[in-house]
Parts: sequence; structure tokens; C-alpha cells
Amino acid sequence: MDERRSAVKRNFRHIIATVITGLALAASAPAQIWNPAEDAFRVAAASACAERAVAWECEVLQVSRQQLEPNLMYYKALIKVGAGEYDVIAVSRLIREPQAGVPAPTAGSFFFTHGSSEDFRQVMVAPRGGGLGAFLAKRNIDVWGIDLRNVQIPADATDLSFAHDWDLGFQVNDVMLATRIARKVRALTRQGTGGIILGGHSSGASLTLAVANAEAILPETERDVVGIIPIDMVYKLPPEAADQSAFSCYVEELFRYFNDAGWYFFDNRTTIAWAKLAQTDPDGESPTTPPLTNLQFAMENAGRLYFWPLYPFHPWAVVRDSSGIAVAGRYTPTHEILENFATSPVYPIPNAMNADDFGTSCGTTDSPYDDNLGEIRVPVLYIGAAGGFGNLGEYTTQLLGSEDVTKIMVQLRPDDDAANDFGHMDPFTADQAPRLVWEPIHAWIVARAH
Repeated sequence: MDERRSAVKRNFRHIIATVITGLALAASAPAQIWNPAEDAFRVAAASACAERAVAWECEVLQVSRQQLEPNLMYYKALIKVGAGEYDVIAVSRLIREPQAGVPAPTAGSFFFTHGSSEDFRQVMVAPRGGGLGAFLAKRNIDVWGIDLRNVQIPADATDLSFAHDWDLGFQVNDVMLATRIARKVRALTRQGTGGIILGGHSSGASLTLAVANAEAILPETERDVVGIIPIDMVYKLPPEAADQSAFSCYVEELFRYFNDAGWYFFDNRTTIAWAKLAQTDPDGESPTTPPLTNLQFAMENAGRLYFWPLYPFHPWAVVRDSSGIAVAGRYTPTHEILENFATSPVYPIPNAMNADDFGTSCGTTDSPYDDNLGEIRVPVLYIGAAGGFGNLGEYTTQLLGSEDVTKIMVQLRPDDDAANDFGHMDPFTADQAPRLVWEPIHAWIVARAH
């Protein structure tokens, strides 16, 4: 009898939410077949924009719904958040639906923020026929994420000056708006009103920490984040890392110079082109670096030690032949690496944000994005890669006010072989990633679900 009463109460609350949402939609949209999980985005966006004091009245341009597997749905809402043509973010959701538009109850929530040359689908959906996001969603986690404004910019855009002020604080505001939208959609689709766990990879990890830094001094009722999962990134550096700090200062100045000189983004079109050549003509001679083949050139970029010897950072661990040339992925299948390169956004993270990102780890820059780290008291899970930023990425956790801190360092090779160890991107694409990274993330989220 008690179970029946609880079920009736739950259904009644759902009916009330449905009626309220439907009335709001009816007042602003033409008659249409209503799908609660789709149309809740429109109500949530309008409300979240008002609460986050967004100057532009948010407009949901499109909500798409794709079935990835039986009962597993992928929603993507394009949301206009400013007056400019490219002031558009995408808010995505992966969730199980036993029936169309009615999500199954979930055991927790996770909101993902992508890195520089990434987007949500590329990292969370596509790898291995079902990435980290799909893995979590199939295990009853309500998975969300954002595509920042740069992801939506087409290749034929000519005047990019609008991005001059797209700095780290600018992106923080977009993520805080997107997490508020996610919470409101969750409430409208019967997933509760609690906070959400925020995570990110690479520059998305920096953005995760910057959001937590901003929320730490807000009234508790204004906070959306109840836990953070930064993945393989250096945000702050210990005092003894003087060389790395000096490097961050140098790169910060470089990005500021580029931005002020009118170079607002790096351009991935060349990367996309050679990656597709490696897919379609792997044994052909590379037009840029003969006598390497197209595949060898792509693998050399995959395993390149970009910041050596300051960090062991390389995107993926690779296998090299007897002459030392990279020929295949070590932990991630080669075809997955090539597909990742080939599907990169045309324009990655803007240089204004890159400057702030490196400025935060520069020991002499007065950055506003670390002022409140000691006030961050939410649970923290830091995941590092021994072939990424290594142990230096863990240092930031020592500056936080959190008592619940978990650290996972994925290391598969000896200390003196970090150049060939688990790379920066391997946590999302490697054959071992589900066991080494995804399962621990799932267990951590479930244990701290609100």
C-alpha cells in the first residue's frame, strides 16, 4: 500500500510538472506534439537565463533527439545566448528512456565540459562505439554536457573578431548557464532538484575548476555544482615547479599577443585534412612530411611530446617501429585516434581563454580564477594520466577546501618511461579505459549522488 501511495504521489507530481510546462509552451510556441524531455529544454532555458542574469533573452533554436541504442537517447539543444551570429551553445543529454520522452529514474548526474579540440559527442558518445557518456548513461547516470560557442562556428566564417573577449570568465558564465538549464530539465523530467556533478577534460578541467571557484562564494541556493571531476590538467603549480611556471607565463603572453594581433583561434582544418588522408590513403606519402606515409605522420602527431621535458604530455601513447617512427596506437586503436583527429571542431578553444588558462598556472600572473580555491568544499575526483600532465596535475587538489578528495593516476609503464605511458586522450579511447577510468568515475558518482 505504501509503495502504491508513493507511486501515486510521484505520478501526481509529474502530471503537475507536465501541465505547467505545457502551459508555458503553449503561450510561446505553435501547437505541436509535446515530448516532455525535448520541450523541457525551452522552459528551462528561459528560466535559467533569467536567473543567471543573461543579457540576451535565450532562444532554443533546435532540439534534436537520436536513439543510440534501445532505450538510450541522445538529446542536443542549440541555444542562442547572445546577439551575435555565433553566440550559440549546445547542451546535450544522454539518458535511458523506457518510453519516448519519459526518462528512467537515475542514480546520479554528471555534466561534462570538453577540452580544446574536442566536443561533447566526440569524447562522450563516439569513441569505441559508445564513449564514457554512453557508458554512464546505460548505468543509470543522467549525463549532460556543453559544446562551447567555438564548436558551432563553421569553417566558412570569415570575421572572427567577435571572439576577442571569449576569455575564461566568458566560458565560466556559459557553463554556469548550461548547468542551471540541466538542473531545470532534470526537475521537469522527474530526476529531482539536487545539484549536479561537473567534470571536464584538459582545458575543460580548468573550466571545471574555474566554475567551482566562481560558485564557492555564491549563496548555497545559487550553486549548481555538488562535486567536480577534473581530468588530466595542470591548473596551479607547486612552488618547486619553477620551470613549468615560467613556461606557462611565456605561453600566456604568446596567446595574448595572438589574440590582440587578431588571431583569435588556431585552425584545425589542416589537422582534419591529414587525418582524413591517413584514413583513406594510409600508405600514401605524406604531402607535408615525406617520406613519412600519411598514417605515420598522423601517428607521429598522436604521440608527439609537445611539452617535453617539462611534462611527459602526448595525446595518445603510440607504438614505434625499429626506426623509431610511430605506426599505431599503443592503448587506443589506431582507427579511433584517426577518427578523433578527423572529427575535431574547425575552431578549438579561443586564444583569449587559452591565455587565461595558462595565466592561472603562471606563478606571477594575478589570476581571478584561483581566488576562491580554498573555499571549494565539494567532493573532488582528480584523474591523471602518467603520459599526460603526470603528477603535477594533482597539486591543485591540495589547495582546495574539500575534505573528500580522491585521486587516480593511470600509470601502465615504469616511471622512466612516461613518454610511452597512458596519454592525455587515452582515458576516453583506450581499450582499458572502461576498467581504469570509466568504472571508477561511475562508482564515485553513485557514492556521492544527491
